[in-house]
Amino acid sequence: MLQGGLIHPASPGCYHLLPPAVRSMEKLIRLIDGAMRNIGGQKVNMPSLSSAELWRASRRWEQMGPELFRLADRHSKEYCLGPTHEEAVTELVAAHGNLSYRQLPLRLYQVTRKFRDEPKPRFGLLRSREFYMKDMYTFDASEEAARHTYELVCRAYRSLFKRLGLRCVQVQAATGTIGGTASHEFQLPADIGEDRLVLCPAGHFAANVEMVDGEQTACPTCGEKLTQSRGIEVGHTFYLGTKYSSVHNAVFYTPENKLQLAEMGCYGLGVTRILAASIEVLSTEDSIRWPSLIAPYQVCFIPPKKGSKEEQGAVLLEQLYDDVAEALPCLVGDVVLDDRTQMTIGKRLKDANKLGYPYVVIAGRRACEDPPVFEELEAIPLFMKRCPAEIDATQQPALACLQSLLFDEEKEPAELAAMYKNEGNAYFGEKDYGRAVRAYSEGLRQRFGDVELRAVLLSNRAAAHCRLGNYRSALADATQARKLKPDHLKAIVRGALCHMELKNYSEAIAWCEEGLRIDSKEKKLLEVRSKADKLKRVEERDARKAKAMAKKEQCQKERLLAAIKERNIKLVVEPSSEEEEILDGLAEIRLNGFHSDNVTGAKVHLDADGNLNWPVLFLYPEHEQTDFIEAFHENSRFIDHLMVMFAELPPWDLERKYLPSNLKLYFEDEERAEMYELNPEHTLLQVLQHQRYFVKAGTPTVLAFVKSSPFSKKYFSDKKVHRL
Repeated sequence: MLQGGLIHPASPGCYHLLPPAVRSMEKLIRLIDGAMRNIGGQKVNMPSLSSAELWRASRRWEQMGPELFRLADRHSKEYCLGPTHEEAVTELVAAHGNLSYRQLPLRLYQVTRKFRDEPKPRFGLLRSREFYMKDMYTFDASEEAARHTYELVCRAYRSLFKRLGLRCVQVQAATGTIGGTASHEFQLPADIGEDRLVLCPAGHFAANVEMVDGEQTACPTCGEKLTQSRGIEVGHTFYLGTKYSSVHNAVFYTPENKLQLAEMGCYGLGVTRILAASIEVLSTEDSIRWPSLIAPYQVCFIPPKKGSKEEQGAVLLEQLYDDVAEALPCLVGDVVLDDRTQMTIGKRLKDANKLGYPYVVIAGRRACEDPPVFEELEAIPLFMKRCPAEIDATQQPALACLQSLLFDEEKEPAELAAMYKNEGNAYFGEKDYGRAVRAYSEGLRQRFGDVELRAVLLSNRAAAHCRLGNYRSALADATQARKLKPDHLKAIVRGALCHMELKNYSEAIAWCEEGLRIDSKEKKLLEVRSKADKLKRVEERDARKAKAMAKKEQCQKERLLAAIKERNIKLVVEPSSEEEEILDGLAEIRLNGFHSDNVTGAKVHLDADGNLNWPVLFLYPEHEQTDFIEAFHENSRFIDHLMVMFAELPPWDLERKYLPSNLKLYFEDEERAEMYELNPEHTLLQVLQHQRYFVKAGTPTVLAFVKSSPFSKKYFSDKKVHRL
């Protein structure tokens, strides 16, 4: 890492991390964050400075010896620079009293700098005084639950190293100064490693040599002869029990409302050590190699030297560089164009080897051929998808060439499908569900005969669709997965959840019943069935209520229309054509078509005494103003409403002419272009029963004019006026 310009020494055991190393570390931290979130981890950030009082309480102030960096502030108060944070996190949890068993398990983690006063720091970041570590601390309600958490974290570690392509061995280990009753190290086998390991060739036993008797040479499980190797410790897990919770009183309330000490565990991953160790185990003498997921950059393009015979290939390579950015969005920011064209390709290739690009694409002599050919050097398989299948090699030869470099078309379809499944799982773990769907879909497009793998791809895609809210697509995938493998429990669970989201409660119950016949204790199915059953009963109750309400409303409408017919009031209903339809018979009136088009939504209704109350609109054409009465009793006189409406003159009546005694009221027969003057002493019912009055849109309308005004004379000049 020193030679490659990844780190630079600052002081013994301390290093500057240079930009490529920082990029790699940030990628690794993102992977770790995803792995921790998947098991319920919540990220925190605790101070590096820790009070000596906390460490003395756990007796580790003395136990740690000279490896603990100690200091005092200006008030002579003692502190240490934390190598771990068991004391600090336990005090943090204890400080939040009234913790309930319902809030457990609690899984807190951080990725921060740690400090250890190594007597002989060496091997760069493998043994340094300042380093980055991921440390998780868990709190459970019982030993059984804590053991489950312990295995959950160990499984997450194994999965993480598998994704990185690193062979990691989980070995039994001593608890050391951290303490506890069980401990495991995660070791990368390497000759440079400082730990000695004893391993069963069949994989039944693995331990740090300090955990076995010197006379033990055979596996305690199968009897095979144990082999020895060296390893680099990159992770460590501890089952702590109540060692720290008892010191700092980290308690919770049980279901019986009694206080009980939390069962703890702590789990570390050496972030900077993983970077250094992975390079150590993967690299060659001539070049650095990274796990492709955390390589600082994925692809390096090296154009020809300026002034060389191959210089014209530079244009093609730059075009290829742009095409990659467009065709592979996942590589944006991960592609480098080495434009130091004053240097030879060889010198730049040497620099590329120092940085460890998974792919180096060189435009050499053959880049000028037709079609162009680019060289691929020092390739490590990329964990990524191929370029779009629709690339036309005749139109985009450079991009098609890169496609052949990035994607191995010679793999068997089943291998490709499994690769896409793993890629989809990785995206799913990072909560990138859109890309997960695309990866699973790519896997399903492969032609392979493994029914179980196809069912898994469908079920996984259903899960990703669910997270995106695409419940119908998810249900289709779950249904197809069940057809391929009827006992696929995950597909059944996901299908039941989709039916729940789609409010298909009967179907959700049916799917749950199918799944419970396979596993009667499946917690999620029991939960969904119970919830679906309750919601189904609520839905049925609401349906009964809605039916009763609809019946009641139907009866009310029929009574209303009967009352209108009985009074010989004529309604105009807007038909589908532009012509109006006059309805005066109950049998002809569509009940669902009787409505009001006024902006308030007010409708004619029968009151408790069987009287009609209408919404009525008053128009004042001279001033383009209106008044609206929501409930005009059919036996009310117009003059009574005018007295109320014009008790105070409206602001638009600047000439003070709109007085009840100075107004004339009319209704208009638009078909004949005739006006009918109303007697203000008349009731609404008397007007509505006039043979030429038609109620439009459920709202009677009346026009008001000032007596003998110039406007009214002009308005009536071309109309015939009748008086009621």
